[in-house]
Amino acid sequence: MRATKFNPWTWQDDFGFTQAWRLDGVGALVLLSGQTGVDADGKVVHRDDFAAECRLLFDNVAEVMRQAGGSLDDIFMITVYMTDIGDLAAFTEVEKEYFTARLPARTAVGVTGLAVSGLRVEVEATAVLPEGRS
Repeated sequence: MRATKFNPWTWQDDFGFTQAWRLDGVGALVLLSGQTGVDADGKVVHRDDFAAECRLLFDNVAEVMRQAGGSLDDIFMITVYMTDIGDLAAFTEVEKEYFTARLPARTAVGVTGLAVSGLRVEVEATAVLPEGRS
């Protein structure tokens, strides 16, 4: 699979933002439903620590990707739903800890609430596995 990044402007570099990815020679498409910072029992465990909630969220995303035969490196698009869009910079800092090779394209949306009370952030993702890997 060949991945080509498109950032036609420079402003997005300051925000850790990727405008688009073109993927050629792709294999399987993996669509992740909303992932959150809940533990293995579905309990909210980081009500007062946003960064810890984000880390658990990304750990959960990584586990779903592992189960699907991939990794975080296979994710090319995420949509972030936040109850306080003012937390976006803090979210981005944690995101950079997990996506070290390249940042996926991203949309961030401020919402009035999430399905599980006490959560502040949810992420859905689109991943593409290289041909031959499933």
